Amino acid sequence: GDVSGSPYAHLMGWIENPSASDDDVPFTHTLKEVVVMHDPPSVTVYNVKEYGRRHLRTLEYASNMSLCLHEVSGEPYPDRVGGILAMSGGIPMTTASPEPSLIITRALNSEMGTQTLVPGRFLAGLLPACLVERYIFWQDEDDNLIGYEIPKNAAETEIGADTKSSTRLRIRMLKHAGSDKSGFCNSAADAMVQRVAVRDSDEESDDVDPDRPVLTLLNVVTAPAGSLLKQMGMLLSRLDNLSQVLVWSASAGNSTGDTSECTIDLIELPRVNLSFRAKLITKIDGAVEHRLYSNDNDGLYIATSLESRERVGALLGNIDHFIVLQNEDNDLFVLVPGCALPRRMHLDGTHLSVQVLLDRRNSEWIDNMGEIRCYLYPVHSSKSFLITPSLASSMYLMVMYFIVGMYGEVYKMVDSCVSEDLTSEEAQIFNQLEFLGNDNHPDAHACRLKLSAVTVGLGDNSAMKCPWSVFEEMREYVKKYDFVSSACRLTTEEESLLLKMSAYPSMGRRLPAELVNRSAYVGAVSNIGTLPAGKTLSVKVGIDKPPVIDNFDGGADTSILDNPKNCLITSKLFGAAYSRPEEDQVAFGGLRALEFINAAIDHGVEITSSSYGFPLMYDLLVGTVAFKLHPNDKTHNWGRILVRLVPPGDFKRKSAEMSALRILSENPGVAQHPHIPKFQIDSAMSKFKGMFQGKDAVSRVLNELHTFLTKQSIRSMLNFPVASIESQSPAVMTLRRPTSFFDYRLWVIPRVSDYSQSNFNLDVQNCAAVNIPLAQIQAFASKPLAPIKLESFVVSLSRSQLREPNVSGAVPFDLSASKAARTHCSEATTQRISTDIQKYAHGANNKTTPTLIGFSPTDIDSLHSNSSSLKKAISQLGALIKALHGLMEFDRMSLKNLMARALAIATSDERSDQPGSVPEECNFLRFRLGQVSEREPSVWFELLVASILSSAAEQDIRSLNPYLSSAAYRTVNSLTVVAMLASIRIGQSHRALAGLSHLVKLLRSVKGTNTPEEQMRLCQEIGLQASKVAADLTCERHFMRVSPNAVEFDPRFLVFEFTYSLMLRKSQVILVNKFLHALKHNKSMCHQMIMGAGKTTVVAPLLAMILADGKSLVTQVVPHALLDFSRGVMREKFAAVVRKPVFTFSF
Repeated sequence: GDVSGSPYAHLMGWIENPSASDDDVPFTHTLKEVVVMHDPPSVTVYNVKEYGRRHLRTLEYASNMSLCLHEVSGEPYPDRVGGILAMSGGIPMTTASPEPSLIITRALNSEMGTQTLVPGRFLAGLLPACLVERYIFWQDEDDNLIGYEIPKNAAETEIGADTKSSTRLRIRMLKHAGSDKSGFCNSAADAMVQRVAVRDSDEESDDVDPDRPVLTLLNVVTAPAGSLLKQMGMLLSRLDNLSQVLVWSASAGNSTGDTSECTIDLIELPRVNLSFRAKLITKIDGAVEHRLYSNDNDGLYIATSLESRERVGALLGNIDHFIVLQNEDNDLFVLVPGCALPRRMHLDGTHLSVQVLLDRRNSEWIDNMGEIRCYLYPVHSSKSFLITPSLASSMYLMVMYFIVGMYGEVYKMVDSCVSEDLTSEEAQIFNQLEFLGNDNHPDAHACRLKLSAVTVGLGDNSAMKCPWSVFEEMREYVKKYDFVSSACRLTTEEESLLLKMSAYPSMGRRLPAELVNRSAYVGAVSNIGTLPAGKTLSVKVGIDKPPVIDNFDGGADTSILDNPKNCLITSKLFGAAYSRPEEDQVAFGGLRALEFINAAIDHGVEITSSSYGFPLMYDLLVGTVAFKLHPNDKTHNWGRILVRLVPPGDFKRKSAEMSALRILSENPGVAQHPHIPKFQIDSAMSKFKGMFQGKDAVSRVLNELHTFLTKQSIRSMLNFPVASIESQSPAVMTLRRPTSFFDYRLWVIPRVSDYSQSNFNLDVQNCAAVNIPLAQIQAFASKPLAPIKLESFVVSLSRSQLREPNVSGAVPFDLSASKAARTHCSEATTQRISTDIQKYAHGANNKTTPTLIGFSPTDIDSLHSNSSSLKKAISQLGALIKALHGLMEFDRMSLKNLMARALAIATSDERSDQPGSVPEECNFLRFRLGQVSEREPSVWFELLVASILSSAAEQDIRSLNPYLSSAAYRTVNSLTVVAMLASIRIGQSHRALAGLSHLVKLLRSVKGTNTPEEQMRLCQEIGLQASKVAADLTCERHFMRVSPNAVEFDPRFLVFEFTYSLMLRKSQVILVNKFLHALKHNKSMCHQMIMGAGKTTVVAPLLAMILADGKSLVTQVVPHALLDFSRGVMREKFAAVVRKPVFTFSF
């Protein structure tokens, strides 16, 4: 029947088995079952086997193992079905021979009856492989199946775990009407698979646990195209093969097995160790949303919007095995499965492949991953880069970028992917770089060399010993330097280091000439900036003796004009033997013409050849032989090609024949002249008579050609080629000090010189010129959320208004009676304690606390008794939420526009200079084309952010674009800083909205019917949550100073806030400044902080970023118990914007 509207087509057939050697054995056949899926296209092939008087399937082939419910044994291989590249497995044309069956039955009790064991191989492709591996299946007398969970080994069972409870799979067969009379196993049935929780793992027990729901398995493979289930399945197939994906519904299907109306309630991915549970979420506006929350990453749920995936896709390029998660604050996260071994597909070598192949069942790779088998990458609020939270996640992303050919991203990440010691997980990721050693892209050489330079200090016994030859990589890098992208170029310091590493001290060999010259040149470039004005620097270059080349274009040969008798005797002899090719052999292209030209090249083209000599080339040039491979070919061009293939002995000796061929080659108009002499082939007897009388065919055509070419009308048409002089490498290169950013463009590298800039002035007038008002800048510098008119929503209350007692200034204990307290040192300590308590009490008693209007203690107490107070509070929060949403939407648009314009000006998409003369405009267009080809550098937003930390920031950025003026650079700086501030405010708004959402939910729980205990608990929660929201709303920036003309601040504080979407507390800013002040005056300082004050996650990384300015090494000493955590924090903080390696010293 017509199955065009069905999700799949089902085919049956048979193939003949190979004949046996014994003639008495009859021919046998294998019954094949083929399932062709429509969307996406895939093919699955089964063998139908007889087992215990029943026909059962065994899976033999899957064209796309990602979409099959079982992973076929054997090594997977890439294949295409319907134009889609996927990992295939198995062989479709396998055969099956008759074999005996072993049937195992049991009868545990009379109620259960007789059960027959069903081997797992007969369920492959029908049930997800993760279930077949976890359960043993028995078939009842009514053909239904029960799967009993395989008990875990004692070594795998956690201490204290419940070893009695278990789950069972109940598979109910829903047979279709009718019976099969074809003999091709066409009887059909559906199955409903349900997982039931039981209290006792004993297989005889059927004690169902009523507290755990019965779950029904949904079939993603056969789900209709476009359905929610199909879309979700295709999304999850990015994380793992569908054989390892379980989609459960708590709502059972109907009696016919139809699950189309079932909800998706639980998703499990056992191999990746992930699960998601559905929740109905009531939003602030009262709308109900169905979300799939991760059970492994608290507060994150699957983002379903196309915009989210497109934004992440722009960052990951051709990496597509990921899903996007988000939280209540609308922060995005990228979830990438790490248990898939990534490889690049190898082609025939004609071109580079950047196609990723994922081996998702490599057991060794999976075992090294441990329990956490996914990498979670937060997306920065600016949506311009990812944050890598661990070394393993950084290395995995770097390897993936390498595989897909995003070498610029690899180069950026190298600095943060370094460690002196690697775990088994990190080591196996690093080892994948060895399999990319055949990548000969110029940028690939640069990336490998960069990694060698960064890891050189780790030593030869390091776990990160690079598996490639620095010498070979450096040699290829130098050869291909002109084609290395600007973002991947090595600095002069790195090249000098790598050239030293390239030497062969153990073998006593010197570097080859190209590397010796490169070393001298790099050394000169390193010192060129110190040259006095007008002075030059000479670099001596070693030159290898060039090979002797016979130059065809050594000059004109006019023998045919001056001395036509100067011809070759042998050409006459072989010219007499010349036989012109038949027209049907060469004139119509195709295989015969190709064979003819191949034969000419293989035989060798010589002037004196009878078959492929002077007569053939002459005929081709003048068009007598109409040779063509392609219909648009010109015969004259083929003649020119053959003329250039003659051996040096022919073209170096001046002769009339060679002169004629050269002149006709360079003058197609003359060669095609209607009166050009043609080569006339003599009859058999005339050939030899004429040869001795000087009247042979070659002599005649040369004489006639001489007469023709010497005519005045023809002579004036002749063009003679200019002799090509062979290139001579200079022995000395002269370098001059660069006078502008236009000089030495191949040495321009996008990088930040240092991170030592401690003061930045944001020009208010410059901001006003790009439509950034002063009020907005003042708000950013003090209270970022002030534009929503905070005074309408927040009020400051004293301790008495908050019903809090005053803090006593008296010391709460008396030590005067103790003898030990009467010493000079003890009295000084007691006095200091007394002074500190009095100071704290004075500050606390005079301090006011920001409080949401309508949420004072009195207001909160009246919520249960006064409905108008409740309505007023909800209305107040609604207005606040609306104002925050409006500000956040404004900031999002501003951030997008500010980033785009900053990049446009920095790259000259928006020109900041005035158009010049035609030559100047041509140079500008040449520069812009260079940016497109990546020969010229282009900036990215991360680089603009990091550049404000440089003491040479203007030179760092303007050197990348010589057309960027100083005024335009200041504009770029202003746009960048304001974009950073807008990004931080978006994060602050998100946090406030998340708190408001929780507060609204609490207010909706307020009911007059609540018990006094519930009322007290709710009032306390509402008060605490309202205080938190008020604190988030009134959060201030404490490191900026505003003046009428500028905003002055330390850019390192702002970059830290921007990178991690936070706002520094006042105490943190004060403490860091104290440390910097002490360091400036060469003093030591020690400070004790309470838990939760941010010493590990804020203060220590911020100090490290400030002090590690490119000249100083920062050492952080931590207790052994905190080493892994502190090191992980440091690696996370220095894996984006400011990228730095983190090393561990054990002592």
